Amino acid sequence: MRRKAVVGQLNDAAELLRGPFHDDQVARRLFSAVADLAQLAGWMSYDLQLHATAQRYFLLGMHLARDAADRPQVSRMLYCLARQMIDLQRYREALDLAQTGVYAIRRSSTPKTMALLHVIEARAHAGMGQASDCTRALGAAQDAFAQAGKDTDPAWCAFFDEGELYGLLGVTLRDLALADTDHADSHAADARQWIEQAIQQRPRNFLRSRVMGIDSLAVVNVLLGEPEAAGQAAATAMTMAAAVTSARVMSRLRRTAWLAQERFPAASAVTGLRDQVAALPSGADRGQG
Repeated sequence: MRRKAVVGQLNDAAELLRGPFHDDQVARRLFSAVADLAQLAGWMSYDLQLHATAQRYFLLGMHLARDAADRPQVSRMLYCLARQMIDLQRYREALDLAQTGVYAIRRSSTPKTMALLHVIEARAHAGMGQASDCTRALGAAQDAFAQAGKDTDPAWCAFFDEGELYGLLGVTLRDLALADTDHADSHAADARQWIEQAIQQRPRNFLRSRVMGIDSLAVVNVLLGEPEAAGQAAATAMTMAAAVTSARVMSRLRRTAWLAQERFPAASAVTGLRDQVAALPSGADRGQG
């Protein structure tokens, strides 16, 4: 229902794009604002795993941002499209989108926008098991983020604080641990440090992000061969998720439980997850989380 309300506002706002405008600056500001609204509609659709719908909104936002000459906003849409490709396990396409974003804002970049693109570049390399390229991109993301200050970035970057950065570093290394099995223990141990910091940093009202962080902690505990810790984290995430409406979150929780059960079929802490998994919404396993 909330998504439909946002889409309704987007449709109304789109009517204003026909003008007339007082001047070009006003027109650009309006186009940028409607692009921001299109991104929100896209992200809400993405969270419901309506991937084709989400992609249409992200592309609309990118076209509007381009017309507004708002290059950071263009890079944001490319980040969103790349993030979607990561979840669909289309890593090469995600990498192409991320690198296109880096090129698009090479002369007008801001620290956080560049950091986001380097993170998604790292996640693409992680999904393909390319450890050295992943590490390089993560280092570039941290270097870019370190340049951020109070007034260096657009207002929409406000969500990208240290907690979000730590979480993104952690899930990237989690993905690398899943793909680069020969060095899974090392990658998972590194991931756990970042994920634990992210969980501590995240505000309590960012419930969805906290659930995803605790779920990621469960995954790395599985990879590190710690069934008790994995089961406890997974159970906590599932309990917290009762207050979250997100097909993406539910899909992720289900896959984590399956991973734990596959690795530790006889562990009591893991077998106890079966009832919680069964209670997840029946449509939660559509697509990738």
